[in-house]
Amino acid sequence: MRKYFEGNVIKLILFFCFYLCLHTLTANAKTFLPLNLQELQTKLDIAMHSRLATYNLSYIGDPSTIKVDVANIINNIYDKDDYLKYSCKSYRYTASAKGNIIAIKFTFNYWNTLTQDMYVENEVNKILTQIISPDMNSYEKEKAIHDWIVKNVQYDVSLINHSDFDALIYPYKTVCQGYSLLAYKMLNKVGIPTKIIEGVSRGEAHTWNLVNLDGIWYHLDITLDDPVPDLMNSINYDYYNLTDSQISVNHSWIKAYPPSKTDFSNSIKLKLTANDKNSAFYAQLFTDLGLIYLSDDYTVHNSIELKSKLLAAVKSRKNSINLRYLNSSLLSTDIEYALRDMPDITSYSYSKMDYSRTIQSNDVIFKLKINYFISPYLNSTDFPFTKPKLLAGSPINSAV
Repeated sequence: MRKYFEGNVIKLILFFCFYLCLHTLTANAKTFLPLNLQELQTKLDIAMHSRLATYNLSYIGDPSTIKVDVANIINNIYDKDDYLKYSCKSYRYTASAKGNIIAIKFTFNYWNTLTQDMYVENEVNKILTQIISPDMNSYEKEKAIHDWIVKNVQYDVSLINHSDFDALIYPYKTVCQGYSLLAYKMLNKVGIPTKIIEGVSRGEAHTWNLVNLDGIWYHLDITLDDPVPDLMNSINYDYYNLTDSQISVNHSWIKAYPPSKTDFSNSIKLKLTANDKNSAFYAQLFTDLGLIYLSDDYTVHNSIELKSKLLAAVKSRKNSINLRYLNSSLLSTDIEYALRDMPDITSYSYSKMDYSRTIQSNDVIFKLKINYFISPYLNSTDFPFTKPKLLAGSPINSAV
């Protein structure tokens, strides 16, 4: 009886050990089961955000659609995160199949390493604590970020540096992609929805941002608002919150993005008439962006209107005048015609720049400087006064 009992106990122990081993093997086997396409996307998303250089896994799929499946998965990951999309320089993969089990190895190349990404994250947080205050609204935050980037980053004319990390380390130079990535991270961190647009500007590949204020999308091209060569504390606002039509004068894109149809000048005018507590900020923004040139007082359509505006300026003895002219190709000729018979002018010069707030490609802002003749005998009757001969003016290539 004792032998019988001992034998059964041994059998039970052996059976329990066998069951435990089988259960453990089965549980571990589940870990290595091939993934479906959705699980593959989830794993790959985590790997790319972790900046892994290589990643191996297997999934259940159709070997004949590997290229399509992988492309769709990568695009789905990119569609959720513009920052990841434009931080990844390239990727490639190799795949092998046994039946419907596909083993695949990815190799990724990023503009930033994970350590560099962490540096960017920390620096951006520090910068935002310095330039953003809790009482700021989205309009104020956008301008603070725009101005900081223009003042502290330089365009890399060598076209070597492409990342936001390059923008935040000496010599603080990057190309449009780095500007767009940095703006994307900073703006989204302060609660302003932002996207990166990929397209062409002036015949070259280019990226810039879309920003959303009060539910309205605007184009923001900080790269083109930064003067080249870099000028200390010089900030342009030519490409600050434009519509599709306005920026399409020299930008184009193919992919679908949220439409931008609301003129930012109208949005600011509404803010100014609403007795907003930030009305002083909006008034200054209206001036900084050159929105005043959309008014009739600062717009000139032809040589007759130009002559009238300049005559009034000369009578008031103004040394400079800024106006918008709708026909830049005739500007030099029309200025000469307008000033030809005006008294006391010895010389003049002017500069001009494209005006991006309208859809006319021939639309410019010009700044005219006037020098007047001052006679030493102006208050004397001893000598007659003779009007000097007007010296021809010349354009200068500096911005207004």
